[in-house]
Amino acid sequence: MALLLVPAGLAALVLRYAEWRHTRFALDGSTLFIERGWWRHRRLVLPVRRIQSIDIAENFWTRRLGYCALQLGIAGGNGLSVHAIPALTRVDAEALRGQLLTA
Repeated sequence: MALLLVPAGLAALVLRYAEWRHTRFALDGSTLFIERGWWRHRRLVLPVRRIQSIDIAENFWTRRLGYCALQLGIAGGNGLSVHAIPALTRVDAEALRGQLLTA
């Protein structure tokens, strides 16, 4: 049973890496575009005025590697939706956060 978990865990890690490598974002005036996905593409178009919170999130491993994620709390829908832009450097995350706050 344990021998089956190792390939499954490795496959999950490879798929997560492919998902991360295919994440893009762009800020165009008052609109933020986020595209994610390797196998299943998802595109998100966010008006900046709907963003209610912007958090910089990191954990032990990402802090060691020098990366963090920008988590965006969005108004509307059923409650507060949270979207993220993963694997930004701390400097890039703070710069993008500043741009979103002033837009």
